[in-house]
Amino acid sequence: MILFTGWEDRWGDPKAFVNQDPDGNLHFPGFAGATTAFLLADRQISGVGIDTHGVDPGLDTSYATNTQIAKAHKIAIECMANLNEMPATGATLVLGPLQLPEAPPPGPDWARVANAVGKRVGRPRGTRHANGRRLRGSARPA
Repeated sequence: MILFTGWEDRWGDPKAFVNQDPDGNLHFPGFAGATTAFLLADRQISGVGIDTHGVDPGLDTSYATNTQIAKAHKIAIECMANLNEMPATGATLVLGPLQLPEAPPPGPDWARVANAVGKRVGRPRGTRHANGRRLRGSARPA
């Protein structure tokens, strides 16, 4: 589930991007914990992505979405760009690990790189899940 908030417009202004009030509270949009629970249980999502610097709303210091996504072994992607160019449905998201060799100690860090493909890319004909069922979006064998 990808959430386009328009927050990308604030990237050039670190103060506006973080949006911290005088008391130190962060204010930026994100996925509410209850929303994430619903998406995981009822929509079987693979993960969440957003154009802010966190998938949790700024005021959520419990990090409910990050916690639920991690426990479910799903993916959380932050600081996504050009979401306004993605179609509302039918996009394919391609993810790959990127090792960052110059990360500060304790060693290399890993990041996820996302590339949104504008039109749906079908799976090879007859692609099947490990349980033998045909995957959604995969073409039926000829």
